Amino acid sequence: MAKKLLYIIANPKADIHMSKGLQIGQAYLEAFKEVQPDIEIETLDLFRLGEDENPEIDTDLLYARAGLSFRGLKFEDLTPDQQRKYTAHIQCAEKFMTADYYVFVSPVWNLGSPHILKKYIDNLFIAGKTFSATPDNRHGLLSGHVQHLQTRGGIYSEGPLKDLESGDRYLSIAMKFLGLTVHPVIYAEGLDHNPKKAPEVVAETIEQAKIAAREMAKR
Repeated sequence: MAKKLLYIIANPKADIHMSKGLQIGQAYLEAFKEVQPDIEIETLDLFRLGEDENPEIDTDLLYARAGLSFRGLKFEDLTPDQQRKYTAHIQCAEKFMTADYYVFVSPVWNLGSPHILKKYIDNLFIAGKTFSATPDNRHGLLSGHVQHLQTRGGIYSEGPLKDLESGDRYLSIAMKFLGLTVHPVIYAEGLDHNPKKAPEVVAETIEQAKIAAREMAKR
C-alpha cells in the first residue's frame, strides 16, 4: 500500500515563480519521489482552505470542545453551528492523521509563522485522538515524519535574531508533542537582508532540501 505525504503550505503566494519557498518545496517533493515514486501527495494550501477544512477555534468551537470533553454534553446537545464547526475540527485532524510524512512550507513573519499555520495546528490537538490527556502522562498518539522548509528575510541562525525566531521552534515543539519525528529545518535566510545573493541562497537551499528529502523518504 502506497504511503501518503501531506504537503502543507502556509504562504499566500500562489505562483511558484513568485515564491522562493514553493520553489524549494517543489524540489523537495521531486527528490522525495525519486526514492518513493508511488508516494501519494496531497497538498493543503492553508491560505486557500475554507472554514470547513481549517476552522477557527471561535466561541462556538471552544464551547463545543469543552462541552463534549468534560461538561457531559452529547453531540446532539450542541447547536447546529457548534455541530458543524466541531465536525470540521475533527475532520481536519483526521485528514492529518492519514499521512505518513508531513512537509510544511512557511516563511518567517514577524519572528514567527503566518497566523494561518497556528490556526491549522490548533485543529490538530484533540485529546484522546492525537494526544493522551492523562494529567500525569501527556504524550502524542501519532507517528510519522515531519520536515519544515522555511524562508527567512533576515538572519536567524546567528547574530542578534538567533534566539528570536519562533516559527520553526513552535512547529517543532507541537509536532514532537503529537508524537511525530521532526527532522532538522531546512531554511533559506537573509533573502531580504541581501537580495542580490537571494538566488544563490535559494539554489543552495534547494540542494539541501533534495538531500533531506531523499533521507526522509528512506525512513
